[in-house]
Amino acid sequence: MRAMAGKPRPVSERELDLLAYIIHYKKNFDGCAPSMREMDRELGTNSTSTINYYLHRLERFGLIELLGEPRTTRLIRVVGGEWHFEIENSNLEIAI
Repeated sequence: MRAMAGKPRPVSERELDLLAYIIHYKKNFDGCAPSMREMDRELGTNSTSTINYYLHRLERFGLIELLGEPRTTRLIRVVGGEWHFEIENSNLEIAI
């Protein structure tokens, strides 16, 4: 069943799964975003166009910002995301 015009359907569980994967990946790879193929493999969609659709929906909901063309770059910013880097032998913590 299609959503009624003017009333967007809420973020789906699959879209939230993708968001969780992006956050997990960025935490483990120094803030780098996963590639389209990596996201596709993680969700098992076998379709990068589906991943692209999910990314644009997440962006419309204000959960991420696509800072480049996702098919060619890994420029995804998690809105409200914060990264902390601790420097060894120092009490200094830098929030980016």
